[in-house]
Amino acid sequence: MVRQLALLERDGLAVAGAGNVSMRLDSERTLITRSGLRFGSASAADLCVVDAQGVLTSGLPDQELRAGARPSSETQLHLGVYRVTDARAVVHTHGAFCTAVSTVVETLPPVHYSVHRLGGPVGVVGYHTFGSPELADAVATGLAGGARAVLMRNHGAVVTGDSVEQAAEFAQLLEWLCEVYWRACALGTPALLTPEQLAAAADQSGRIAYMAER
Repeated sequence: MVRQLALLERDGLAVAGAGNVSMRLDSERTLITRSGLRFGSASAADLCVVDAQGVLTSGLPDQELRAGARPSSETQLHLGVYRVTDARAVVHTHGAFCTAVSTVVETLPPVHYSVHRLGGPVGVVGYHTFGSPELADAVATGLAGGARAVLMRNHGAVVTGDSVEQAAEFAQLLEWLCEVYWRACALGTPALLTPEQLAAAADQSGRIAYMAER
């Protein structure tokens, strides 16, 4: 997880201590970054283990938790996602393009076929105070139908994956998609892909993956 944290900060997705990352350990325990963590300087001592209610229980096995460390203020958001999805990891970022786009659209339009990797066009949930139960509920509702990602109005993005590596990659992909949309809008009205075109792209990806495994 520490390597993915450094990459997210390098790519501008975690600024000034904003953002958090978690990994489901089992049905009762979740590993999550500590509050106020600067991703670029993260170590194993900055990773908190919490129970199903979000109460801090320990650090990693054989690793002393940093003195005074508290789980992220968005712990309940992460736990809410795990309750309604099969995700193994959750990444919450404050990328500039994700945040900007969240202020002007209800759904990130399908400007590139790779959005199918996120479950299709990415929805935007309404604004709620960070760390609040209302925000946690809104994000869980936005992801409950099989989506891999949501944008949060005037806030940032939440992305899920089967691993921390995949969730971090999807977070980078979502930021890129938002940047493509922003740049396209600066030039004119973007052409958008149809549901049929997105479905064809998803089918093609599946075929290529199947052929690669043979």
